[in-house]
Amino acid sequence: MNTRFRSARAALGLAGVLMAAAMPASATEAAAPAPALEASSMPAAAPVPLVRQAPLAPVDALAVIEGASPPQVLDVRSADEFAAGHVPGAVLIPHDELAVRLAELDKARPVLVYCRSGRRSTIAEDLLAAEGFQVRQIDGSWLRWQEEKLPVQMPGSEPETEDAE
Repeated sequence: MNTRFRSARAALGLAGVLMAAAMPASATEAAAPAPALEASSMPAAAPVPLVRQAPLAPVDALAVIEGASPPQVLDVRSADEFAAGHVPGAVLIPHDELAVRLAELDKARPVLVYCRSGRRSTIAEDLLAAEGFQVRQIDGSWLRWQEEKLPVQMPGSEPETEDAE
């Protein structure tokens, strides 16, 4: 390979490398067929990093939940953990079922997600964000919610609707 070809190849970057691979190094090679490029030899596109919103402090989350336009509150813990108490108005979709139960959530409404400590809710947050949901975690998740002595809802004490009479 001559020097001119190498410097031109370097200047062109990746697109130039792919094009230059099929170019002959000299006029004497012009009759030889160009090697085919296979898709597997192409570099994979880098994944687009998800940008997380800052977690919402539990007391601020409670204010939003009790506000005029409450978000969907998503508990991604296990059924047993949920039964022991949960954030008022939360719906349970365990983190390992979330991918197949996304249709149960409304994409038009924001989601506040929590688990026990934050690990499972981070997994859920990434999945929801990748699916186009506006999502935030409750900072410190359930452990901090309890530490701050915020309201806890027990199964069977779910709020009744006016039509329930």
